[in-house]
Amino acid sequence: MTHVLDEVKKNIKYYDQLQWNAAVVQKALGVCYTPEASMESLVNDVKVFQKTHRLDADGILGPATWEAMQESLMTPKERAVKKVVDRVLVFESGGRYDALNLDGEFKGKFKNHVATGKIHIGLSAGLIQFTQDGGSLGKLLKLMANTDEAVFKAIVGETWVELLEVTNAKGSSGLQKYRAMSEAEQSNNANFPIRGPRVKPVKLGDKRLDLWEPEWQRVMKALLNHPKFKPCQWELALSLYLDPMRDFLKKNGLTSEKSVCIGFNLSVHRGASGAMNFMDNYFKSGRTESQILSAMARDDKRVFAIVSDKDFTYNVWGGW
Repeated sequence: MTHVLDEVKKNIKYYDQLQWNAAVVQKALGVCYTPEASMESLVNDVKVFQKTHRLDADGILGPATWEAMQESLMTPKERAVKKVVDRVLVFESGGRYDALNLDGEFKGKFKNHVATGKIHIGLSAGLIQFTQDGGSLGKLLKLMANTDEAVFKAIVGETWVELLEVTNAKGSSGLQKYRAMSEAEQSNNANFPIRGPRVKPVKLGDKRLDLWEPEWQRVMKALLNHPKFKPCQWELALSLYLDPMRDFLKKNGLTSEKSVCIGFNLSVHRGASGAMNFMDNYFKSGRTESQILSAMARDDKRVFAIVSDKDFTYNVWGGW
């Protein structure tokens, strides 16, 4: 076999980085592999797997191959959930675990956003763009630290506790404070800019910096891309945005994969309560599920995109 030594070396390198183990590899490849077995044999089996899944057949257990292996081991229910999440990610991050929005709302990067020049939303990060001001970024960081405190400390450094304290601080967000103001207060420039309790600079090295500054960006990307912490993004996205919608959708007869995808999408974009309030406006007597979603699609571009997506059907969602 040509270049097998290089392929073997790379597979050994990915062993720790990707957290793969003999049992998972064995099941995914359908072979009897143990760490002591021939690495040349493993390389051959990986190439077969890669060809089957239309990947570059280089024999290396790199990130793309490992992700395909993990998906191949999913149950039908897990695949149904992944299909919905992957579709919504197109709107949020393009599927990038390390996507960052650097206080773009305040900086005017989103047309007609209420926060422009007035409210620091702060750093938004990850697959679902977990936000600093709203508190979901803090929840994500806390979940990462609870998953593997040693790795979290190693990446963040000695101010890791301060980072968690700032991003998980109690109190109303800056956006909530703005919405509670009177019209006169909202018109008074002296009241701005607003920083909520979680949008504060955090010490990094010998400087105290906002999380959207380049130094913190590098730290955040390292956390977001780490194999141990990637599952945290999925776990939090599901618990914050999909799980609260399940009973609501069932109660209203919206059980298809198209309806669940739309419910999850609206929850991410508007918050779970906002999504339910929006959808409540379309539940009229005699309307079918298709008619309800079509009515929503006329008022929401994201809903329209999913209603028009032929990959999603009105069949009962497999993730219930």
